[in-house]
Amino acid sequence: MRFAASLLRLALRRPRVAAEALYWHITGKRLRARNMVRLGHAQSRAAYREWIRQREALPRALEPARADLATWDNLPLLSVILHHGAEESAAAFERRIAALTAQIYPAWELVLVPSRASLPARGAEAPRVTLVSTRTDHPIKALTLGLAAATGAYVLPLGEDVLLSPDALY
Repeated sequence: MRFAASLLRLALRRPRVAAEALYWHITGKRLRARNMVRLGHAQSRAAYREWIRQREALPRALEPARADLATWDNLPLLSVILHHGAEESAAAFERRIAALTAQIYPAWELVLVPSRASLPARGAEAPRVTLVSTRTDHPIKALTLGLAAATGAYVLPLGEDVLLSPDALY
């Protein structure tokens, strides 16, 4: 039953791959048919969003990570470079800051590189923020400025449309 439902969902998005999977299923090559369906779903544009939805539906998955973090002797500082682009709305910026502050990994700093547009008020008030004084609208220059201001052992440049899951830094 799961195969049929998955095949029907795939047929709506990728009918050619679904037809090939159905052929293999009818000819008795069921493993090949299942793998074709899995491949078809994995290559869809929504595959990553579906994976995130399934991953975040399991809040119990965060508990082992928290327990593991408690056993670490040394938590290296992670610098998250965030460029606040001119086109980005204040609400989208707030969502990215909220996703970062909800991390289960405690040792991070935010390096905020503002654009020439005005900076939302919460950006400067967020905990662990290094605000770069030079404003730029160019993403590469923002990354260079952020790297110069970062003090962490590891650096994560965060794109404009990226929202982190609670265990992304873990």
